Amino acid sequence: QQQLGDKMDLASYLLKPVQRMGKYLLLLQDLVREAGSCPAGEQELHELQAAADMVRFQLRHGNDLLAMDAVRGCDVSLKEQGPLRCQDEFIVCCGRRKHLRHVFLFEDLILFSKTRKVEGGYDTYTYKQSFKTAEIGLTENVGDSGLRFEIWFRRRRKSQDTYILQASSAEVKSAWTHVIGQILWRQALRNRELRMQEMVSMGLGNKPFMDIQPSDAAISDRSVKKGAELRTRASVVVPLCDHAAPFKRPHSTISDSSTSSSGSWSSSALGPLSPALLSSTHCPWPADLQACFQEEEELEQEPCSLPSLLTEGTSS
Repeated sequence: QQQLGDKMDLASYLLKPVQRMGKYLLLLQDLVREAGSCPAGEQELHELQAAADMVRFQLRHGNDLLAMDAVRGCDVSLKEQGPLRCQDEFIVCCGRRKHLRHVFLFEDLILFSKTRKVEGGYDTYTYKQSFKTAEIGLTENVGDSGLRFEIWFRRRRKSQDTYILQASSAEVKSAWTHVIGQILWRQALRNRELRMQEMVSMGLGNKPFMDIQPSDAAISDRSVKKGAELRTRASVVVPLCDHAAPFKRPHSTISDSSTSSSGSWSSSALGPLSPALLSSTHCPWPADLQACFQEEEELEQEPCSLPSLLTEGTSS
């Protein structure tokens, strides 16, 4: 090394197997390009693409696990919120206030955090806010930029109770709206199955109708019950969701869940993420948007930076 003038130490050349994953992906991508130019290697091309997808998934999964461990100030186990579907940086608008947030989307939870840069190490994420995905609705397009979508709450009707997320690119926005829509549809199907099971258990399920013929004996033996018992029996056959229809916006998607809101202060795009996602210091936002984040440091002393659903969640 002295003769060659090489300044790298020995540890830089002794890479661990997990550190070679990024190089494996680059190699497979080169092989896919070479196989694509050969018309006779269709099967080999599919196998190479499958191998590249597998390595890409492992890289993204590893980054997701590291990012979950880097969340600070979160008092609920994120491992209990379902798989992490995607994570990315967004400009989050709530009312007139804008914040730069790193957002984690789990199957059962969406979590907002603030990125803390660490010199010589991985970034950390300070927990700010989280909401159950069963309580949110989605508006896929907001404005004309093609970069914004809206998350709102079916039990709230105020404009400041909505969150507009602006992505860094149209691809990120499209991936997130697609994943959130899938989550809401799965929840809607699951809730419908649960309601059907409840109806069957109450005797209101898929039972055939019977043609009951009137008779004097049946009429004479019939007793009419009045008072509280009659009201109780009537209340059983009326589903709870009929009394409190969910608030739904036009051109939006909701999960149609009847579950009550849990404490929102409890802690908690689907595409390949860069292997160097956690250590990258590149900022995708234009310079003119940086001014809106300068007030972030001045607002750190306030009790919260985003409204909480704790009061409403606990009361329901």
